[in-house]
Amino acid sequence: MPTGRDASATPASPAPPGAIAGGEEGPGNAALSVRRIAEPEEVDRLRLSDLSDWFNPFLEHFMLESLRCGGEVAVAEESGIVRGIYLYSPAERIASVFSRSRALAEELARRRDDLSVYTPFPMTPGAERFTIYSIATDRWNDPGRFSHPLRIAGATDRPRIARFMREVYGVVDERWIATMPDAAERCFLVEVGGEIVGAAWASLVGGHGRLHSLTVRPSFRRLGIGSELFRARMLWLRAAGAGPVVSEISERNLPSRTVAEHGGMVPAGSIFRHERASPPLPASGKGP
Repeated sequence: MPTGRDASATPASPAPPGAIAGGEEGPGNAALSVRRIAEPEEVDRLRLSDLSDWFNPFLEHFMLESLRCGGEVAVAEESGIVRGIYLYSPAERIASVFSRSRALAEELARRRDDLSVYTPFPMTPGAERFTIYSIATDRWNDPGRFSHPLRIAGATDRPRIARFMREVYGVVDERWIATMPDAAERCFLVEVGGEIVGAAWASLVGGHGRLHSLTVRPSFRRLGIGSELFRARMLWLRAAGAGPVVSEISERNLPSRTVAEHGGMVPAGSIFRHERASPPLPASGKGP
């Protein structure tokens, strides 16, 4: 799921189905209901509507990964059609909401009180904006050089990657990397003197690529490691048949934005991160 994690600049019980509070009505004027998804087989049977300009190809993958890592997956349905998705990571205490409806996104964002939540809409004052960058692999120009040893991580690297991520972030859900590498994800590593100093992930789902979770050890920043991890992932995605590639980066993270922009990515949209320290979310259907 989108977490917005990117440390190249800064360290970063089943719910019963029920009608949406306030009598929220969907596009077809049928009442929406929310239910918890508990098993991967349920994901396969979902009828997803168009929920996002950028993340539609990844939504099933996000839900399956959330379930695998012990997270919560809930969907809001109208006449059997999914109009909204809520994902929650208990280890990181972060949620992500996907919906075309602002009112529905606000309702889903209220499922928990003690977390950060990513939504398609700016629903609280001071919400942190994450720019969605995009590029097509056939329009990307390879700069053609590496200055640091770089490779794709294997299963034996999992303990070292988990230790590295804990050192940078403090908390990491090791279940997230327990099946790495898998069909949809690759982790790329930069090592110096046998020590992991940089790591970054690429996702490939149905010909769509996503760059995420770029992490560089603080003492090794400003050495071009982020740019080389960007290049390695783009090379892999292009060779694997990806067309469009997206990446979400906080507007506060200038180094990562610079890496993406120097790599040819262009701003194409936004999502927003809301901290629970902010004022409460406005009532459904209201807000800026």
